[in-house]
Amino acid sequence: MGIKTATVFSGGVEAGFHRFEYVPKNGTDGLLFYRLNIDGRKTVSGKAIHK
Repeated sequence: MGIKTATVFSGGVEAGFHRFEYVPKNGTDGLLFYRLNIDGRKTVSGKAIHK
């Protein structure tokens, strides 16, 4: 089980397409797990590789 390392965005935005970028502060390559909570009703999670 991992630990929470960062919050990329917290708050509200207008409906539509949005893009957020995250670059780890320590610059380490590896596997990142993410979770997106949409309006407190839907959660999308996944993983990404950072090189």
